[in-house]
Amino acid sequence: MAGYQYRCLTDGFVEVSFPIGTAPTSVECDSCGGPARRVFSSPALTSRHAPGVKALDMHERSQSSPGVVTRTTNDQTYRSTRGTASPTSRLPRP
Repeated sequence: MAGYQYRCLTDGFVEVSFPIGTAPTSVECDSCGGPARRVFSSPALTSRHAPGVKALDMHERSQSSPGVVTRTTNDQTYRSTRGTASPTSRLPRP
């Protein structure tokens, strides 16, 4: 069930629940019995997607204090994990 807002000209706003997609364009006001027309407003999004929030927070932090590189690939301690530099060594043997 979703909550929909309706506006009565004499009593103001009325909130009514209907199944999604079945809300009428106008309802009867509970107080005065007059017509209340449907008002379109922003959706009430209450839950946040945790991985998305984490990614946005990390992005925000990196704007003010970016990560610092402590080691480059040209360091003496860097060693290649590949056994050989020749690309032909990866080809299948006959």
